[in-house]
Amino acid sequence: PDSSQPYKCAGISDINFCQLGTLRCLSSAKTGHEFLQKHADHEVADITADHFFKALKSKRRLKNLTSVNSLLAGHLSTKTHDPLSQFPELAKWEVNLIDGHYHKAACFDPKHEDSKGEFKSVATGHFFRMDLRNQHLSCLDFVEPGKGKKKSHDVRVIRKSLPEVLRNNAPKGVKVMLVWDKACIDYRLWFNLKHTYGIYFITMEKANSAVTVSSGNLVDRSDPRNEGVDSDHLVDSSTGVQLRRIVYTNPRDGKTYTYLSNDFTLPAGVLVLLYKHRWDEEKVFYELKSKMEERKSWASSKEAKQAHAVFLCLAHNLLLLLEEHVIQDEGLSDQYER
Repeated sequence: PDSSQPYKCAGISDINFCQLGTLRCLSSAKTGHEFLQKHADHEVADITADHFFKALKSKRRLKNLTSVNSLLAGHLSTKTHDPLSQFPELAKWEVNLIDGHYHKAACFDPKHEDSKGEFKSVATGHFFRMDLRNQHLSCLDFVEPGKGKKKSHDVRVIRKSLPEVLRNNAPKGVKVMLVWDKACIDYRLWFNLKHTYGIYFITMEKANSAVTVSSGNLVDRSDPRNEGVDSDHLVDSSTGVQLRRIVYTNPRDGKTYTYLSNDFTLPAGVLVLLYKHRWDEEKVFYELKSKMEERKSWASSKEAKQAHAVFLCLAHNLLLLLEEHVIQDEGLSDQYER
């Protein structure tokens, strides 16, 4: 890994850089200059503001930082509980939750004229990935919406992502389920990803989805995990790709949800549960925006924006390890959450 050969910089080492960026995510400081004034000389690094922002622009440091965060995935797997281990059907599956998250533009980002003739800067978009087995957070892609657009469509991210990136280093013979929010409208693309690379999806069905039912109701009523599943049908899309549509009514509040997937093997109730876990990632975004108050990009360069996202992942993953340490070694746990 790149992190095994850090570059020795006299002003700010790679370790100092990782420490400072993570500390900035956790700090209450509102700006980079305020953060450095309060924290940079507290036994972490003695550097100038200019030097820190230059380090954020470094492609090498970004690559190294990404490598450090990736190394934490294996460490988390040895420390955290795997919630999917209770399902034998998922033994040869990896499940990743994916969603886009946007930051306000940096102070000096260029402004573009919108459809109303007003000049506004474009938000910075990051697509994050959470491994459901260990809660490890990483960055799938960085996007900048086009002029006049607030967001970039998820389909663009799927199309431009390399299959090996979508598989997230899953070993050969392991299937990968991507839990994605209403982004899976290119069914032909997903058909190819499934049959060539073992990449599957589950999503909420869009209101204007044009599919035709092509089977009877396949719900297995003998499986208690299918409680609340009203129907489980095979459906044909307009592109000729067969999918699976599951209709589920939550027994607690009576609200009905409809899902689409290109997997035909897992129990319907298990697929419903996997999608429900998207809420785990939403809670992380709430943590980033409301607890860490990370709502705005740190700097204008592409590398700095990407580094910001990786630092958020690194902070989240280190907090997970801290939580496990408190549970295992100190005997303290959040009983309400559990």
